[in-house]
Amino acid sequence: MELMREKRFAAITVQDIADRAEVNRGTFYTHFADKYELLEAIMHEQLSHILASKLPQAVSWGKEHLRVLIQTILEVFAEAYGRCPPTEMTDPLMRKATQEQLTRLLLGWFKKIPVARGERNVPVEIRASMISWAILGVVVEWSQGEKMLSIQEMTNHILSVITEGAAPLALDRWSE
Repeated sequence: MELMREKRFAAITVQDIADRAEVNRGTFYTHFADKYELLEAIMHEQLSHILASKLPQAVSWGKEHLRVLIQTILEVFAEAYGRCPPTEMTDPLMRKATQEQLTRLLLGWFKKIPVARGERNVPVEIRASMISWAILGVVVEWSQGEKMLSIQEMTNHILSVITEGAAPLALDRWSE
């Protein structure tokens, strides 16, 4: 990460990374296919560390834990896009790492809870994927925009849509 403060990611070579880490290039390639794989691993590790520091140890699916998760992702992206906007090379890696972490975390939560009787037809893997993409999509759009709403306001909006879905828009039209 120090190298990224000194020069653009595109300009960093594997040799630069190996020199900074005081290892030879062969050692680098033993662990990573290329600098992109290293960056993705770093992003996964950093996000895991941030989430572990914000979420309680015995975390499970619940509105307050979901609120903390959403707020944390908003904070991570606000800082990342505010400090040094991700490049066209690093942005997809950041999104991929975040989406994978979100899906894995949500899936872990969902597997710990019994599913309501009428809800068994949607596998937990699909639920986790849909919710993670919903969170990530809105967070990315917000973080790249003018941020007219605060992190807290966005957290509340995202939480409301995830926990209530489209039902408030339907009124009685869907009861047929």
